[in-house]
Amino acid sequence: MRQIFLSYRRADTLAITERIYTALTDCFGKRNVFRDVNSILPATNFKAELIRRLQQCGVMLVIMGPDWLTAEDDNGQRRLDNPDDFVRIEVGVALTSQDVHVIPVLIDSTPVPPESALLQSNLADLVKLQVTRIRSNHHFADDMEALIRVLENHLFPNVSDLIERQLAAFEARLNENIDRRAKDVQYKLNTYLSKLDTGIHLVAEQRRGYDGYYHWVMDDPSNMNLFLAGRSVLHRVKEDILDRNDSKIEDVVVKKLEGGAHIRVMFLDPRSDLIESLARGENQPRQQMLTDIATSISICYNISHTLNKIRINRHASLEICLYDQIPYFAYHKHNKEVTIGFYFPGAQGYESAAFEVLDEGTQRLFEDHFNGIYARFRDDKWLVRISTGTGKKTFHDRYYNELVKFLQGEISDDNFKHLFESDELDG
Repeated sequence: MRQIFLSYRRADTLAITERIYTALTDCFGKRNVFRDVNSILPATNFKAELIRRLQQCGVMLVIMGPDWLTAEDDNGQRRLDNPDDFVRIEVGVALTSQDVHVIPVLIDSTPVPPESALLQSNLADLVKLQVTRIRSNHHFADDMEALIRVLENHLFPNVSDLIERQLAAFEARLNENIDRRAKDVQYKLNTYLSKLDTGIHLVAEQRRGYDGYYHWVMDDPSNMNLFLAGRSVLHRVKEDILDRNDSKIEDVVVKKLEGGAHIRVMFLDPRSDLIESLARGENQPRQQMLTDIATSISICYNISHTLNKIRINRHASLEICLYDQIPYFAYHKHNKEVTIGFYFPGAQGYESAAFEVLDEGTQRLFEDHFNGIYARFRDDKWLVRISTGTGKKTFHDRYYNELVKFLQGEISDDNFKHLFESDELDG
């Protein structure tokens, strides 16, 4: 997403700008909100960096308090009359840019400046723009909500852009351990997406148990293209299948491969440094998250073992690999049907809503995300493979053994024995 640029005078509105900055970074992430004192490194050419950052922003908020117009320098000269005044420079550049939407933000009872007072500084166009007002009293939260809605309209004109905002906000919370707005963001996103007529729409308030995830089990395998990705996706699929019949997931997968299906699966490496923060963010014990992932790893072993007993269709393909990267959402693609679920701090992943993605552009947004991860990790972190055209199955024993040995000290003894007691480990 393009950045939000905060233009202000420290002597005029420093305190309220701090509050605005905090509210915006909670919502959009720190990397997407630029404020000079926080964002420019020491020994940097301040003026040049301001102009460079302006080129990256989509919206400028001109924060105007009672002294914004009349502020003077040490010589008693009005700052706006000085061609080297930083506020004059940044606002002037933004006003002449076709890519930057400028929003004057009036603080409390600050009036709109008269056009005549801005002629000399070439900022007269500022008064022709639609303004918004932020009150520093108990109305601050409500005013910020209104401003954020305006920003969303300018920064995220379509579904893909809005989703990009969600991903940035999620990453910010994960990295900074900020979750106070998590439920609010989840509610807003669900509400927004559920009202759309095209692109993406809500199909289930909770992903767990959603029937759409089960369609592939009943589908003809000869024309099947299945792509499943999520933190512990095979564990979740196993539970869904068991809820509906007594079939084992490995038997279902192998049957599809016998019929010539193309299946790709990705889930999180249990050794990832992200596990701790992800578990904390979802209010889930770390050991439970690792147990869910361990279940997925055990299923991979069982699939490989079952494949040894059959003649694999030479038209089939299978690729199961793990990844070590922030998993923004769960992804389920069955032929041309795409279903996703966002992860939100404060709620376990499978408790989040399920959305069906309709238009091809938005489908590509999600698939490209995991295609990029897949390309990065497929050479080292794969577990099971079947190559199209040969029907040859390969199991990555060394990687599997490394994972199992790690998990032996991380999950309970009972769970470990239940999942891996029949597996043969090296050394």
